[in-house]
Formats: sequence, structure tokens, C-alpha cells
Amino acid sequence: MRYRWTTATRPNLPTAGMSGFNTYFQTIEWWDGTSWQQDPWRYDSLASVFSTTAATQQDTGLEFTPAASRTYIIEAYLMVRTTSANVAAQVGVKWPTAGVDDAAGSLTMPANGKDAAAVHFWGGATDESIGHSDMPDATNSWFAGGRWVLVMGASPSGAFKITLQSETNGTSVSMRAGSVLRWKEIF
Repeated sequence: MRYRWTTATRPNLPTAGMSGFNTYFQTIEWWDGTSWQQDPWRYDSLASVFSTTAATQQDTGLEFTPAASRTYIIEAYLMVRTTSANVAAQVGVKWPTAGVDDAAGSLTMPANGKDAAAVHFWGGATDESIGHSDMPDATNSWFAGGRWVLVMGASPSGAFKITLQSETNGTSVSMRAGSVLRWKEIF
């Protein structure tokens, strides 16, 4: 997004159609000629590359904390790389640690140069990552994407998090700047 501001630092004399990212509300907003309107989606994005050599799930910083008794639609648009095409960057998810009444979703990414690896999620609290080997190459970013529905109970605890791990301990993998997690409360 070209323009970024907080609610306090919005443009003083906006023109109709002007838009930007409000860092306070974590959403895109625009001036309709009368007032500021906000996108119902909330966003978190990586401002810099996240790298790890660990073969266990590492929190990337892409996360949000769900509220009690709410249902969410969640989407992730991620770019990953590896330093060795023979070692996969494995993307995963951590559910909130308590208070998940129901959940379902899936996460996919390329593997072996031609196939797609996928993992499907359901039920209560769980941590899971795509367990696959090989990436198409070690010079490009590769897309990983996910979609989930998350139903929270009366007493939630913890955050919904996107994770990254190396298939092999010691080999560097990364999630690229500009990778996005977005969520919307639907009821």
C-alpha cells in the first residue's frame, strides 16, 4: 500500500477516493468524500524477511488474537524460499491455546517442482505444518496459501499464528516481506 498512517495522522484534506493503510486499525481505509470508510478485513503483513534454520515451528509474527464468542474467516497469502531446492520451507499454523469451539481449513504450497503439498485442519486446538520435501528451486519465492474458519468459545486464550520451519535442521528457509495474513469477524 502506497500510503500508511495512523488515525491521528490521516491526511488533513483528503480527496474522494484517497486510500491508505491505517496502522492503528490494521486495515485499508478510504475517503468517500464525506468520511473515512474501512475495509472489514484486518491485516498483518511482514515488513521484512523472516528466516529460520530450525526444524520445528517458529512463529513468523503473522498473527492475531481472536475475541470470545466470535467466528472468523481467515486467509493467508505467503511467499516462501529455501536455500536448497532439496530442503522444503514448511509453512504451518498454531491455533489459540484454548477456547476454540470449532475450526476447519487448509494450507497448500508447491512441492517437488510440480505437485502441491497440502494439510487440512479441523476441530479444536492444534499445531500443524505442511510436511513435504523439496521445493521447485532455491532462487524464487513460492506461494503458500491458506483459508480457515475459526469459531471461538467464551474463554479464548492465545493467538492464531502462521509458522515456518525448515524440513532439515540447519538449512535456511524464509518467508518474504509482503506476506499477508488477513481475517474478518463474520459474527
